[in-house]
Amino acid sequence: MEQIHLKNFIASLQKDVNEALDSFIEHQAFVRVAAEWLGFTNLEEDKNFVDGAGDRGVDFWFAAGVVFDIFQVKSHELTKSGDIQIDSFGVEGVKDLQRVVNLLTDENRDIKSFTKLRPLVDEWEHTVTTRNLAESSDEPLHVNLGLILFGLGLKPQASSEFASLEAALAKPKMYRGIPVLFHPRIIAIGDIVDSRWRSSNIEWRDKDGKQRETIDLYPEKLDEPLSYLRGPHHAVFFCRAIDLINAFSDFGYQLFEPNVRAHIEKSKVNAAIRKSLAYASSRKEFQFLNNGATVICSSFTKPSPNKPWFRVRFPGVINGLQTVVALHDSYYDDLTQQEKDDLAQHCYVLVRLLQREAVRDINSVVLASNTQNPMQARNLRSNTSEQVYYEKLFAQQLGWFYERKQGAWDAFCKDPTRWRRLPNFKPSHFRVSVTPGRPRFRHVDNEDAAQAWLSFIGFSNEAVHEKRALFEEDRWYELIFLHRTKRHGAMYAFDPAQAREDWLNYAPAPDMILASCLAREFARRVPLAGKENRQRAMERLGLSSSDSTFTREQVEAQLLQDEDYLLEQVLSGLSWLFVDSLGYLLYRACGDSVHEVGKRLLADGSLAALAKGADFDAVAATVRNEEAEPSDILPVAWYAFRHTLGQLLAGPWRQSYLTARNRTRFNYQNSTRQKVYEQLDNLDRFMTKAQLTQPWAAGIPAKTGLYSHFASLLCAP
Repeated sequence: MEQIHLKNFIASLQKDVNEALDSFIEHQAFVRVAAEWLGFTNLEEDKNFVDGAGDRGVDFWFAAGVVFDIFQVKSHELTKSGDIQIDSFGVEGVKDLQRVVNLLTDENRDIKSFTKLRPLVDEWEHTVTTRNLAESSDEPLHVNLGLILFGLGLKPQASSEFASLEAALAKPKMYRGIPVLFHPRIIAIGDIVDSRWRSSNIEWRDKDGKQRETIDLYPEKLDEPLSYLRGPHHAVFFCRAIDLINAFSDFGYQLFEPNVRAHIEKSKVNAAIRKSLAYASSRKEFQFLNNGATVICSSFTKPSPNKPWFRVRFPGVINGLQTVVALHDSYYDDLTQQEKDDLAQHCYVLVRLLQREAVRDINSVVLASNTQNPMQARNLRSNTSEQVYYEKLFAQQLGWFYERKQGAWDAFCKDPTRWRRLPNFKPSHFRVSVTPGRPRFRHVDNEDAAQAWLSFIGFSNEAVHEKRALFEEDRWYELIFLHRTKRHGAMYAFDPAQAREDWLNYAPAPDMILASCLAREFARRVPLAGKENRQRAMERLGLSSSDSTFTREQVEAQLLQDEDYLLEQVLSGLSWLFVDSLGYLLYRACGDSVHEVGKRLLADGSLAALAKGADFDAVAATVRNEEAEPSDILPVAWYAFRHTLGQLLAGPWRQSYLTARNRTRFNYQNSTRQKVYEQLDNLDRFMTKAQLTQPWAAGIPAKTGLYSHFASLLCAP
């Protein structure tokens, strides 16, 4: 990878770690960012993350079938200015991998003292028991041991220790009659960056920054004269698996650019593919066991005696993404060098190669192509009448593109003629900025919309922690998209079952859903970013990042005594709760008629600017500088929200927040939300009796409660 790109990715990695510090202590922040950057985005906080005292070497894990991925993360202490240090590491991490081996192979283990390990051990024992009951219990379980290093690698002695561990684990270990193969692997900062690059590359440049637009695919050499089937614009053949592995290694997700579902999380299907590559026999049979890949291209040249390959120009894998990714992951993560050589020689994949003119509508091929991973629930719902309804009304009435399926916006930009329900619409209809190189568009994803609206009606905890269920389960989908709740969730004691019993049989108004989405994005931008917040606080306290007088822990302790620093940190992790509180304010102001005020809401001050221009940074800067008008609903709601959090931080809640192991869970639990709304009620009562001595409240009429103020702006005839 080019040095400039490497620096940019490390800067992005550093930014993510510092932002994660708003919700986690430092080591936990590194662990969560490592998991995300390596593609483990579907882990459960209370199940798959174990990091902490007594973790037996496990920071996070993922299991699928007979494959377990278990990781230990090592990081150096951030500098006082929040920078990542990338020095090499000693032997501690290698010892942690050995501790994982001991944990899984100890038949007399005792983990009663640390219950966070229970889900892993339960999954492990269940898998072992299932394998013992199977007819072929002699096939091994596979455990990939990843030592993730936020640094350049291991020091010489540690490297020697790691080599010894590899040698000791070269042969299977037996556990309760089942062979277990452990695959230790070092994942240094360059590997973390490479993984991120592969998932984000959008150019026809390889990882070294070189301009390239072709890949070479070698067909299987058969005894027959013809080793492939070919027509004028298509070919079908068994391709060397190593060619697809190399293509993904070189181009990353750019290889899947035509596939609107180009993001595939770690899954049981991928693990099953990796399992089949673990054995020489199944590697040879892979071409018959796997559905293969469909590749579209602008053109290709057929093999010749001197060039026995298909040279494919501008390739795009539209079916088989997970096969290619699993091949790549297995090759680099699971296999020994001998096994890699065997795969390169004997493993083939069925490939259907199509030039774009091979079919009348290449998009029909994209949509019709099957995948081995289950369709996302949001895609299965994408053609329902209500999702089509929102797409149409968002565009026609609000000027926003509503993404009702995964990758819809990117696909629309490439070929708007595919969107038959939005005739005559083009990407330019949603563009609000023509700054060269920095276009800005109005588009909203329906997953984000679901979370935002569920938060607005009072269930931000579920919006945050049950995101995957919002489209999968009818109880959530119907609450979000098919009905209107008469009251806010706090008025139902945060019990969604009560809300369902009391809902109105009308779909929510599109303008209200958009307002909730705008409010959430606004709340993400207003608080200072973690690094900037830290720098400002250090300046206020007269601290210097170059001063060696204090350790980072001592500096952090001083920072947490700074009220502004702590408040900004808290607000940074509460964007969904702000949307929840905005809903509470407006329900209290307007009752169930809140569903009818969307037009006025989107015509008001900051929300009008966001709905029209989507310039969140500009609006956030205005609000941060307290330059908004008292009649501007969104900023006043933010100031009131900030005021309530300040009140909570002045009491016992502060210590609970600081000591919470998982601040995201703590921030969204019912007791925290209840405290926020009690403070808002107290604020409203105070304002009905006296003028609040805050700059943001100076323009609110005297003895006018907060709720009455909003009612006069939105609900008055």
